[in-house]
Amino acid sequence: MRRTDPELHARRRREILAAAEGCFVTSGFHAASMADIATAAGVSMGLLYRYFANKEAIIECFAAQDSAAAVAAIDDWTKAKPVLPAFRDLARRLIDEGMQPERAAIVAEIYAESLRNTKLRKLLARYEALITKAWRDAITHHRAAGALRGGTAPEIVADLLLAAIDGYSSRRLLSVKRLPTAELEAVLDELTRLIGA
Repeated sequence: MRRTDPELHARRRREILAAAEGCFVTSGFHAASMADIATAAGVSMGLLYRYFANKEAIIECFAAQDSAAAVAAIDDWTKAKPVLPAFRDLARRLIDEGMQPERAAIVAEIYAESLRNTKLRKLLARYEALITKAWRDAITHHRAAGALRGGTAPEIVADLLLAAIDGYSSRRLLSVKRLPTAELEAVLDELTRLIGA
């Protein structure tokens, strides 16, 4: 039996995911077919199905990667000192990422599809919960260490942080391409107040 080359497998998986992302951005999640993704990736349908059973499996992979990256970044902030400059750096990075047009397009497509697809909505909720928990745990940790003030429940602060960062990024992306530095700094001031600075 032929052994799978792990490097080739990982590379091909990345290529398929990149092709799928392009198809979802161009045609929308619903309209993009597995055949479209296979063509864009330059692979046969049979090979595509060896990697992903359906479009939901591709979305699950996107969600898993995004949530793992977000949780890792929040965990890094948990260990960072000084706490507030590190938080501002993280929030700035998350806002910048949220303002990337291709990323924003695919997130919007996935969210829109999740409103029609119960299985996908539950799947996304699971990954959103992981990110919310990471924020909650980080805030709880910094409060216990005396770096942040107490007050609003960490769960609520975590939800508000996610809503503020995601919502602000989306609104700015729709209104202008470039975010004025002074405005971004003012937003970061408000976010640091939100976490209990």
